[in-house]
Amino acid sequence: MLLNSPSHGMILHVMLLKKRCKFITFYFNTQIITKKTDKNILNFLQIN
Repeated sequence: MLLNSPSHGMILHVMLLKKRCKFITFYFNTQIITKKTDKNILNFLQIN
């Protein structure tokens, strides 16, 4: 009975959205980190 109620569907939808948001923030954080490390590597190569 609970499965057929719209509120249960909404809960599932919200959970999926939260997971997606976590993935997106994780992706952007890794992108920022890789950009920083790329800059550090370039600086390191220029110094030596």
